[in-house]
Amino acid sequence: MLGQGDFVFIAAKGSHVSAPCLYIDLYRVEGGKIAERWGFPEELPPHEEWKNDNGIL
Repeated sequence: MLGQGDFVFIAAKGSHVSAPCLYIDLYRVEGGKIAERWGFPEELPPHEEWKNDNGIL
């Protein structure tokens, strides 16, 4: 999680329909509440296909 100014960025690993998934979310906060949200789920390939050790493509 990373925040600066009115924006908060979150990256997390989880699953979707039993498949490993990476979730990227960006929030814009206004007046102490979420005003906008952008979400980008990305299915993770099998571990042997990873190009690095963190699983992010």
